[in-house]
Amino acid sequence: MSLSLLARGALTGGFGALNGYWVGGILLIAIAGLDPYCDTGIEYVTLSFVNKAPEHSASGYPGTNFAGHCWAGTYKNKDNVTSELLSECYYMKQDINYCKSKGVKVLLAIGGVYNTGDSNYAVSTEQNGEDFADFLYSAFGPYKKSWDGPRPFDASTDDHTSVDGFDFDIEATLDNKPYISMIEKFRSLDSSLMITGAPQCPSAAPYFDMQEMIQKAKFDALFVQFYNNDNNCNTNDKFNYDDWISIVDSSDKSQSAKIFVGLPASSDAASAGYIDPSAVKDLVCRVKDKKHFGGISLWDLTRGATNVVGGKTFNQHVQEALNFILVCLVDPYTGFLGLNNLCSSFIDAGFVYPFDAFSTCFYSIIHPGLILRKHHPWNHWNFYGSVIRRI
Repeated sequence: MSLSLLARGALTGGFGALNGYWVGGILLIAIAGLDPYCDTGIEYVTLSFVNKAPEHSASGYPGTNFAGHCWAGTYKNKDNVTSELLSECYYMKQDINYCKSKGVKVLLAIGGVYNTGDSNYAVSTEQNGEDFADFLYSAFGPYKKSWDGPRPFDASTDDHTSVDGFDFDIEATLDNKPYISMIEKFRSLDSSLMITGAPQCPSAAPYFDMQEMIQKAKFDALFVQFYNNDNNCNTNDKFNYDDWISIVDSSDKSQSAKIFVGLPASSDAASAGYIDPSAVKDLVCRVKDKKHFGGISLWDLTRGATNVVGGKTFNQHVQEALNFILVCLVDPYTGFLGLNNLCSSFIDAGFVYPFDAFSTCFYSIIHPGLILRKHHPWNHWNFYGSVIRRI
């Protein structure tokens, strides 16, 4: 078997998962549906956004903004007061179920760009936070007969659709306590829900808007935005991943949370922080063995699909970086296979077969004209045939 075939098959152990935000905009002209992304092997899709808290609407309903993914229709409450909760998301209803059938976890994001007008997601009290969570779980979570309110993603009265969890993307200096109450309420309603956060990368006040939330609430994953920041924590500046290890380790309830490196999927997806595909692969190789590393989070999938580099979309490049072990075996300076890491990478991929009492590691990789063997613990390489070819 050639090394190129191994790279596509036997060596796909995987360094982490991929989360992608799905948002609206003019790029929907190019790719309109959610389902194509769920055919790519992505693990998480995050729908954006629930952008208004119920207390800021006369209807008492939250507001949503999925841009071009929904028609303009909205729900009315029992008193016939119009809300900003979108009701005509026909394609989303179909695509969410399709994604879930592919094993993709679908999350619903709360927050985004904040203003005190049409995107006011501030929550003023802890009780309001609990009520907000109650509404979102009843409207977007698993169907329950006792709920007679809106179900925006249900395909019909008999065909119910639910999300797998909720993401908090708080991008303003707001009281964190009501959001902590929201998370605690979600946890009490359904322990299977996935709860994630999308903090900006600065790890200190006054830029750390989610500091108290992350300290006190229980998160399963953090999609840290290592971009759009002037505080030198972008991946191409003073990357502060290690600070986030400390934040997670010192939290009250999130010591097991995964850290995803948030990246813009194109140069126009963020004002700063975009890196090209080769830099993404180098980044993954740098952080793949760091504590809490969970994968990459992209803002956003549509821009990533239209950002084609070297015949592949940016999304595809990121998935290759996360899944192909040989990516981190090639020396970036010489372009040759780095032998020092080869055996350990096979071990990570599950190709270790001890054959004596000393758990000696023995491998044979057959490349046209080449057999490569390594014996532990003597660290001696035997070469047969030609030299290692450039990958």
